[in-house]
Amino acid sequence: MALTDEQREEFYEKARSDLSHSERSELDGIRKKFEEMILRNFHMKEMWFQERHLQWKGIVKISTDEWGVRVRFESENHRTLFLSGRWDVILASPNHLGAQYCGWTITSECLYPEWESALHEEE
Repeated sequence: MALTDEQREEFYEKARSDLSHSERSELDGIRKKFEEMILRNFHMKEMWFQERHLQWKGIVKISTDEWGVRVRFESENHRTLFLSGRWDVILASPNHLGAQYCGWTITSECLYPEWESALHEEE
């Protein structure tokens, strides 16, 4: 069942309100380290989404707050994805964004070009 934007926002609001003072402090330190780089390198850019054997290209829209990173991944050929990760599970570099334990990755490069060509052959 897909969540509405309102339900999704209620979930994140609850997650933010449940943070303890020490968690907020820890997450704030991680946020200061990665937020600017994530927004600069990923927000409103065409990237590749990859999770297990799924892979496709789309536009990344990122929002951040004290809890973590939220990604809206829009593709012409696939449904819109909503991804997220708390700051302490985010993995980020200039060309790679993902979340430990969640399984999703956003990259600037196509990790498995043969998957993309096989997808188009099936259509």
